[in-house]
Amino acid sequence: PADPFTGWHWYNEPKKKPDPPAPKPQPAPQVPDFSRLSPSEQADVLKGYTKEALNNAILHPSAENTATFLRWQKFWTDRASMFSQSFAVAQLD
Repeated sequence: PADPFTGWHWYNEPKKKPDPPAPKPQPAPQVPDFSRLSPSEQADVLKGYTKEALNNAILHPSAENTATFLRWQKFWTDRASMFSQSFAVAQLD
């Protein structure tokens, strides 16, 4: 093939490389409305958080991780106490 014309009337501009396509932003994960979950689903979610906190405290022992687990443990203890009280009231009726 013949060389392209060159000289002061014709010059070869560098060809621009096409811009790479911009990556599509990842959609934010949709967090379901906790209040719309069934009681069983709510309990499963809360148990999952508790188990995660326990495992994190065991595998990465620190005051912060242990305190997080203890807060979850207190949550469940308080719930059990409320259930026990409501159970006793229900038996009296």
